[in-house]
Amino acid sequence: RGHVVAVVEELGWNLRTVPDSAALVAERLRELGLAGVLILAHSKGGLIGKELLVTEPSLARGMVSISTPYGGHPFSRIAPTPALRAFRATDPVMLALAAERAANASIVSISAEVDPIVIGGTWLEGARNICLPVVGHFRILSHPAFLTLLDELLDEAGAGGKSPPPSGTKQQGRIVE
Repeated sequence: RGHVVAVVEELGWNLRTVPDSAALVAERLRELGLAGVLILAHSKGGLIGKELLVTEPSLARGMVSISTPYGGHPFSRIAPTPALRAFRATDPVMLALAAERAANASIVSISAEVDPIVIGGTWLEGARNICLPVVGHFRILSHPAFLTLLDELLDEAGAGGKSPPPSGTKQQGRIVE
């Protein structure tokens, strides 16, 4: 569709902390001479994107996040790796991101009706929250409902952004909170 896309391959398996990953993304955007970008992020990438919106507001103007565990994950305390244990709702990084509410207005948080990985949900206060009739954490990324919605959101972003629909409304089978 003609959009410039910058993939940050350096994230690799995404085992760094959220702040370290956000710094890596910021460095890459600067190397590419990009600013005011729209971030498209899945899962932990949404936390990294929000960190970037908070710490480097000139680099990113907004974000579409998919299946992002903004409220943490209830089982992360028993996870086998530090990267997964960092999703505790009481983790200092998670608490700091939750406290940063101003950035939420520039985020569209998209979730599946049933996500077996993000048990606590992806609802983010002050964001545009959209739930799609999909089952799956990864499956949502290739679902026709998501792809249609993504096209609409990219069109809105390219047109300077339209007003989001009123809270609590339902659009074309999508629940907007």
